[in-house]
Amino acid sequence: MEYKTMIRRQITAASLALALSLPLFAASTDDYLKEAQDYLRNGDVKAAVIQLKNALQEDPANLEARITLAQVYLRLGDGASAEKEYRRAARLKAPAERWQVGLGEALLLQRKYQAIIDEIRPDPTLSGKVQAAVMALQGQAYLGLRQPQQARKAFGKALEIQPDQIGARLGLIRTDLVFGNLEAGSRALDEFLQQNPDHIQALLLRAELARQGKRLDAALTDFDHVLKLQPNNLRALLGRAAIYLAQKKYQPLEKDLAELERLAPGTPIVEYLKGAAAFQQKQFDQAEEHLQKVLGAIPNHVQSQLMMGAIFYSRGELTLADEYLSQARARLPNHLPTVKLLGATRMKLGQPKRAIEVLEPAVARNGDDPQLLALLGNAYLRAGRFQEGSDLLARAVELAPGMATLRTQLALGLLAQGDTSKAIGELESAVELDQDLLQADVLLVLSHLRNGETQAALKASRALEQRMPDNPVSYNLTGLAYLAAGDTASAEERFHKALQVDPRFVTAHINLARVALKKGDQAAAEKQYRAALAISPGNSNALIGLAALAERRGDRRAMLGWLEKAREANPGSAKPGLLLVDAYRKGGEKLKALQVANELASRFPNQPQVLRALGLTQLEAGESNSATRSMRQLTNLQPNAANFTLLARTQRAAKDEEGAAK
Repeated sequence: MEYKTMIRRQITAASLALALSLPLFAASTDDYLKEAQDYLRNGDVKAAVIQLKNALQEDPANLEARITLAQVYLRLGDGASAEKEYRRAARLKAPAERWQVGLGEALLLQRKYQAIIDEIRPDPTLSGKVQAAVMALQGQAYLGLRQPQQARKAFGKALEIQPDQIGARLGLIRTDLVFGNLEAGSRALDEFLQQNPDHIQALLLRAELARQGKRLDAALTDFDHVLKLQPNNLRALLGRAAIYLAQKKYQPLEKDLAELERLAPGTPIVEYLKGAAAFQQKQFDQAEEHLQKVLGAIPNHVQSQLMMGAIFYSRGELTLADEYLSQARARLPNHLPTVKLLGATRMKLGQPKRAIEVLEPAVARNGDDPQLLALLGNAYLRAGRFQEGSDLLARAVELAPGMATLRTQLALGLLAQGDTSKAIGELESAVELDQDLLQADVLLVLSHLRNGETQAALKASRALEQRMPDNPVSYNLTGLAYLAAGDTASAEERFHKALQVDPRFVTAHINLARVALKKGDQAAAEKQYRAALAISPGNSNALIGLAALAERRGDRRAMLGWLEKAREANPGSAKPGLLLVDAYRKGGEKLKALQVANELASRFPNQPQVLRALGLTQLEAGESNSATRSMRQLTNLQPNAANFTLLARTQRAAKDEEGAAK
């Protein structure tokens, strides 16, 4: 009897415990969820996430907590975590109405465009609102895949289902902005905002568009507007922080970063902004700390790799700099600041051939960048390729005569662009390339010569001879200085000395031809030019020199032939083509001049000399409207009085008196 009584008591106790535990379990989960929602209303996202995770720890099948957590991750811009939670909700048999659009937005954040097209498909059993949102997501995915026709079709279907579907309306505007008419897209966006002045997504789109267009004040106005409507809007805070960073307004930046840290602590993009701000202020230790956190979360984050490379370069930790910059270049092969700093790093490591590997392709694409030319020229010198090195250094000074002065020391600015949710601005680094890295003494001599400062050039070149006794470049520069000073005998002696050091140093032959011309000995000059061509058959200076000799003799056919050869042999140089245009213009051959000028403009669209030649040739050929366009491009690139005078001349020819008067 006692035994049965004891058993009954145990069962009763167990039943009571179970009965008590069930309501407590449910109440606890509900409490966590309610507290999370309260935190979200108050803008405390971090606390909300903690409570939602607590709720799910108590009850992993709680759909409300699961979907709310996914929505919070979307707000934070954490697409991967949001995707994970939405997929769990789907596995828990949540209605598609509750997770399909959210999952699509999570995939969109991660740029998983094909996954959206494959998985987030319209379901006729769902509401029209959800179907329209799904079609708008499909449009965004096609936009990301750069398929504008498919994007427009998807957005159009969304609007057929729901005419006021905002995502589709904005998607069509975005399609115009990216693939169509920027002006029309901007106008449509402004019209949309006139009708919907407080629409968050449209304001953000216009703000980001203004930021990318460097209209920072306009972007700030829209970001501020968003933050008045939604003080905790992360995209607006990130965008505004990026602008403050670009403007170097560190006090307001610090406030926004503190708010971002409160709302989304430890988020990679926030750590990146902190690192970028520290980097910009040369606080490299702090920058490294933040950037390491970014790379811990996103190992291939290219902007962080680039800045880490710059930090290690500044410390002289060149092997690590090479490692990070090589990774960055693999992702951004055409990003000039990355290429320049990597080339500089390899030069300081004493590896000129590895520097040449990265610099040569960049010069092929950017032949008018004087800093890049100077870097490659120096790499050639270090690798013993003296002729190529001296030619490139001379071109660098020709493009930027002031770049080699002692005060400027050829400083390079390192630019790192951020591209996470289009919320990071351009960052200007304070890392400068060392003076000796670019052989500033070589460039200094060339600069003095260009400025007519012959004594200063002689002083610098003699010092260079002491430093580089086995380099023909130093003797060649001294020869040029003597030639400029009128001492042809000393100049000739120095050029011959350069050839003794390196018999294949073509530039010395070119300069000996100049000496011969000063003496009036055209036959000797031609001999030197032909000697140069025997070593370097496509040498531009030798071919142009022979063209000049032919012109002196009155042999126009030979002159044009030499210039054509120079142009064909040197596609990366505009000079032979410009001389050919000038020759055709002087000979009255307008169509030939125009043909060559157009070809030059297609290869060198941003060279002022080319645009000037094209505009004048178009004007002479009677194409006044085209000439006006060319001269307008010229004044945008080089806004000086002479160019504005040329623009006015073409406008008058085009009967645009009002424009000419301006």
